[in-house]
Amino acid sequence: MSLINKKFNLMVSPGTVYMALYSLEREGLIKSKNHNNSRKRAYILTCRGEEFMESFLSLRESVKLVVSKIFDEGRHINCKRV
Repeated sequence: MSLINKKFNLMVSPGTVYMALYSLEREGLIKSKNHNNSRKRAYILTCRGEEFMESFLSLRESVKLVVSKIFDEGRHINCKRV
């Protein structure tokens, strides 16, 4: 959990993370395996997970462009500089 906090400046509980990982694995987007014969698990994207991620990132960029255009067009409507 500390890695998530450091990397994304986000505080999440272990229960939240493990439920998300469980759901992603159940959907076939990731798979897990034991790490060095310990209780720790390593997670990797499956082929389906990689396809989903590429699709998601592409959609995110499209939405970003649309929202940017909407705000650029509306920026000059009824705006007063202070």
